[in-house]
Amino acid sequence: MKAVAAKNLHITLKFLGDTDSDSITEITDRLYFSTQSKPAITLGIVGLSAFPRHTRPSVVWAGIEDSGTLAEIAEKLQAELKPLGFKRDKRLFQPHLTLARVRGKPPEELFTLINNHQSTDFGTASVDSIELIQSELRPEGARYTLLASVHLDQ
Repeated sequence: MKAVAAKNLHITLKFLGDTDSDSITEITDRLYFSTQSKPAITLGIVGLSAFPRHTRPSVVWAGIEDSGTLAEIAEKLQAELKPLGFKRDKRLFQPHLTLARVRGKPPEELFTLINNHQSTDFGTASVDSIELIQSELRPEGARYTLLASVHLDQ
């Protein structure tokens, strides 16, 4: 099991996959239109869970409670990116913070930890910008590069 470094914690609104660098400006414009007039957001961080299921976790995550603004931005972004050839996600948007990735058999303590903290309130986080991030998967872990940032209204 490998924990995600604190500096790499993020919420993915839309995964774009391999993307031509020539389209970054257009994607940034669409990101701007998706966030226009949206206020800064305070998110609640509540509960632990796992994907794909508790009995065989490959990702351990903390849940995100949102007033709806984050979900609205994610939905608007889906619509804005469709004309650029990005397909709509088939799954419903489920905001979460990936905390760890599990390879192989997880330790028993992980099941206890998840079960004991399914509804634990871990506090809040403020979001004042939405970023376009390039992610490169490497053997030592993901490397993230900031490509663009759009600020939310204060």
